[in-house]
Amino acid sequence: MIRAYTVLRFAKPVPLEYLNVKFWLVPEPELGVTESDIVLPRMHGLSPMNGTGLDPVLRNLGVRTIVAAGVSINVAITNLVFDAVNAGYQVVIARDAIAGLPPAYVDAVFENTLGLLATVTTTADLLAVWTP
Repeated sequence: MIRAYTVLRFAKPVPLEYLNVKFWLVPEPELGVTESDIVLPRMHGLSPMNGTGLDPVLRNLGVRTIVAAGVSINVAITNLVFDAVNAGYQVVIARDAIAGLPPAYVDAVFENTLGLLATVTTTADLLAVWTP
């Protein structure tokens, strides 16, 4: 599994108020990182693809289709879809595995933007394809 994480390291601890953040997001422990995972740090920007080295890794692995899921449709997923389509990938979005706010905006983005660029499906349909 390939995951794009934002990694921040400092020589000494920096108080959160200096970073202007209210909370930190960390992967759930059950997700973890295994030896077979490729971890690509993202030091800046909003896209999981741009500036992470993800594109050359995927190309070297022969990947032509990206399945998008996660948070949030407001920024990261939309960025990923545009970057991936612009780089020549086919994108599939698991509609029920995406979060964003407000719900009406999420529906509008799917109907008027992402539905034009990607194949939109459900996790159940993906699992049916992937399960022998």
